[in-house]
Amino acid sequence: MVPTDVLKQFELFTGLKEAELAKLAPLCHEKTFDAGADLFIQGHKASRLHLCRSGGVDITVQLTEPWGITVTVHKAKAGEMFGWSGLVKPNVYTASAKCTEKTDTVYLEASDLVNLF
Repeated sequence: MVPTDVLKQFELFTGLKEAELAKLAPLCHEKTFDAGADLFIQGHKASRLHLCRSGGVDITVQLTEPWGITVTVHKAKAGEMFGWSGLVKPNVYTASAKCTEKTDTVYLEASDLVNLF
């Protein structure tokens, strides 16, 4: 469980009332990753919604045809959400996420969030 005052740091939850945050808090988990850690891989089953509490995460897309290159499409920083594919069918990550430095995250199992909704 993540305290509601921590959840208030994320723009995703802006405008939610304390009672609403209190319902979300038990669904949230904290985890720290080292620099270079993969949080998820493009094309894999998506099951979590991630929030960056501190540090940084490169969101990349592999462009196989015709270039065979990986492109950084976003650099998630503190307060931002990423990994939304867990909430959207077909629940497959459309990008990869790799920590660029030691990164503290909050994550929710997408199925728990959908059940709450």
